[in-house]
Amino acid sequence: MIFYGYLLRVVLLPELLIYYYLLLLTTLLFLSIIWILKGKQAGTTIAIIVGAIFVLFGILSYCKLGQIDGLIGDSIRGLLTIFLAYVTGKELKKDKTIQ
Repeated sequence: MIFYGYLLRVVLLPELLIYYYLLLLTTLLFLSIIWILKGKQAGTTIAIIVGAIFVLFGILSYCKLGQIDGLIGDSIRGLLTIFLAYVTGKELKKDKTIQ
């Protein structure tokens, strides 16, 4: 019985947390895309926050686990998400001021 508790806590729990993390961020990104297509500024805010979480996760995966692929992949994806959300947010603001 002790072995199964150890197995759940050390082996399965981190994998489950990563899957829930990815599911949550994917859901938030889809929500932000829908809101951006509807012209809502909140979509760009969510996208910037999710991009910052990607960058943070990439840095933490490199510092804690030593995985350079996590640093490169997640950080680039996060920085691109932040940049594109910022540019889209400026365009949405410009469109609202014109109307």
